[in-house]
Amino acid sequence: MVNCCTHYKIDEDTQIDEFGVDQSKFSLRDKLEYNFMRAKEKERRKSSPWYRRTYDKVYDEAKKLHDEPLYDKYKHSVVSCVGAQDGLYGAAVTGAMGVAKEMADIVRKFPEQWRGSKNYGGYLSILKDSAEDLLADARGIYSGYSNPDDDCYDMMKSFYNPRKRF
Repeated sequence: MVNCCTHYKIDEDTQIDEFGVDQSKFSLRDKLEYNFMRAKEKERRKSSPWYRRTYDKVYDEAKKLHDEPLYDKYKHSVVSCVGAQDGLYGAAVTGAMGVAKEMADIVRKFPEQWRGSKNYGGYLSILKDSAEDLLADARGIYSGYSNPDDDCYDMMKSFYNPRKRF
């Protein structure tokens, strides 16, 4: 199979790339256009300010893990770890993103609870879950900043079982 100058990881067996795109039915032209688009995106990110690169990196990792059947705290810690591997500023941007996400969750969940939703178990449960998510973020940030060359997926397994069920 021709791998037309790819600038990203692709599974040779399934032909699914790291972005979740199935390339098994791509024509040669499709592959060239797709690779050109990915190369342009990579170049755009390189020329972006450092905080934008960290934001994109964290956002992409969160998007990749969103639908995975993994323990939520494990996902939080991995995403935060990946962002913090960009150094001190990356750790700061990642921390700010984690706090902003939890604030948005609280703002979204409190009115639902007030309207009688039984999804969250009460206001204290909502706050407790957000606090636990922020703790997972902090563990990830510390680990990523302290170990910038290590694999975040493996490091976070020492804190959280990725397959844990509620």
